[in-house]
Amino acid sequence: MSQTAEYDVAIIGLGRVGCMAAILFARAGLKVVAYEKEPEVYALPRAVNLDAEIIRAFQPIGMADEVDALLQKLRPGDRAGFVNSKREWLFGADSVAFSANGWQPMNFFDQPELEGYLRDSTLEQPNVTSFIGSAVSGFKDLGTHISVTAQYDSREITKSAQYLLACDGASSATRKSLDM
Repeated sequence: MSQTAEYDVAIIGLGRVGCMAAILFARAGLKVVAYEKEPEVYALPRAVNLDAEIIRAFQPIGMADEVDALLQKLRPGDRAGFVNSKREWLFGADSVAFSANGWQPMNFFDQPELEGYLRDSTLEQPNVTSFIGSAVSGFKDLGTHISVTAQYDSREITKSAQYLLACDGASSATRKSLDM
């Protein structure tokens, strides 16, 4: 880590992806600073399904069983797919009990519940410094590190990290600022 960077990684956004990244980095021994503009987990779902590979990603950090317990499994005979206006089956998948990696390949979930669990787990990590309710106002690539400025608790804060990870969603302000 550079002498000028306070953290190894800065993460903007603590939804599912940002939380998982923060947990993985922290458990690998990296120092993480994370920013999330929303003080509470968003109450409405935007995603509803996790596949077996996502659950498997939680295995190395000992969280797979807890995540699996939050999921609604498909039952034998269930299927998920698409129908037309007459409710005629067009395409989809029938339920399979387990995939080759040992987890059920299709699992439904309540996104606010899962995100709440992931956010709580992120905030428990000793290597994660979080600023919940902070709005990132800018960042600069200083060559050897990145500085990130945010509005937090009625004041401006600036932290530095070796790397910046944009996890602030589909309409990412971070990516827009980079013309991506």
